[in-house]
Amino acid sequence: MAMNLEKVEGFAELFHHYYSALAPDFGCTEVEAPDWDRLPANERRRFVAATRLALQESESCESQARRSSPGQFGTEGRECGC
Repeated sequence: MAMNLEKVEGFAELFHHYYSALAPDFGCTEVEAPDWDRLPANERRRFVAATRLALQESESCESQARRSSPGQFGTEGRECGC
């Protein structure tokens, strides 16, 4: 299951953006959620690795659901089986 590294990194950055944007709603401060470019390299790598694992698990879950219920998914759209 090969994933495009640029897409995974972009998704990780997007996830971090929303994570940071929601910080005030959960009592966090800007110091606790710095901008993506201000994150240490090891933190960015951790976000990318976590994103890659989450996407792989999501794809695996969808694939398993399709195999177990082949008639559940149409050609126009899919329902989540997980």
